[in-house]
Amino acid sequence: SLFGFISCQNEGKGPNLVKTNYTLYSDATTKIEGSGLSDVVWDSDNEFVATAEGDELTSFLVGSATIKSGGSTMLVTVKPRYTLYTEPYMLWGYTKSQIIAKCGTPKSETDDALLYETGNSYVPYALYLFENSRLTSCGVVAQASVASNLVDFLGERYIFLSLEGTTATFA
Repeated sequence: SLFGFISCQNEGKGPNLVKTNYTLYSDATTKIEGSGLSDVVWDSDNEFVATAEGDELTSFLVGSATIKSGGSTMLVTVKPRYTLYTEPYMLWGYTKSQIIAKCGTPKSETDDALLYETGNSYVPYALYLFENSRLTSCGVVAQASVASNLVDFLGERYIFLSLEGTTATFA
């Protein structure tokens, strides 16, 4: 007697994408172009940037994400609406000498901080803070006149954590 077992890919099931690259602004929703999308379970490599559910794609924060289901892949870019300043290098764990090599000579330096002039009159300074000789925080000093623009700029890039006095913390 003969016994056999055959396994094959379930062809025809799952998403058939017409479009695989999407560029959106933050906090947007769009329909995914394709068929077989109603019961698809998607997996995003960066859920802070974008996710998908069924036939809907939702963007959150500025950045890039790859979203997959089975053999189907979408590349999503969330672009900024606001360009108030060039963000500091957030190279966590870098030493002061590595930041100086990347950014040049600072305006001011202490044992645990570097201060740079940005050349932007609205956001004139960038600050790098170090603990145990490693970069742990960075921020900017902005003029009060751009406070609402700063909130918009940061809001499409980071998650708001807290406000203490005049210091806002984002992650």
